[in-house]
Amino acid sequence: MFHSVEAARDVILNEIGHELAFYYALQRSRSRSIHEWHEIQQLSERITASQQQSGIAGVCRRLFIQPRLLRECATRIAVFSQGQIVVRDLNRGQYTSLYSSSRHESFRSMVDEAMNEPMTFPTSQILDLVRFLEGRVLRSIENLVIIVAAILGGAVGSLLTLLLTRPR
Repeated sequence: MFHSVEAARDVILNEIGHELAFYYALQRSRSRSIHEWHEIQQLSERITASQQQSGIAGVCRRLFIQPRLLRECATRIAVFSQGQIVVRDLNRGQYTSLYSSSRHESFRSMVDEAMNEPMTFPTSQILDLVRFLEGRVLRSIENLVIIVAAILGGAVGSLLTLLLTRPR
């Protein structure tokens, strides 16, 4: 049937190569998504840990460092979600292209399972937490501004009173 082992191998690879390549591309994409989500999860854990800190250091961290972390987390989630949509659409297109002809059917059940395996990430829950904490930071900054304005207003008022009531 085949003239050599290499010829038989080439035929087999030609028959199943596209399906296997697509299957492993799906697996790499899944792994990349899990890794990216893990980084976002670590960032959200840093944010929630900073909420537990008390004292002056905790207040300073929440006022000055946490806003940057919150922005970074929101940005990463937006980029992650966008990437998930793009990858899902590309995968659907490749799937349709691969199986538009009945020529490639050897590993279709594995590919179908990989395509339909749900990968959900709690993006909306983390974004809700980010929004909530951003609101707290803004209220804290507003309160700080009010306190500083009150102190400065009192100091200026006292200074003016001293200067105006001083005998000449």
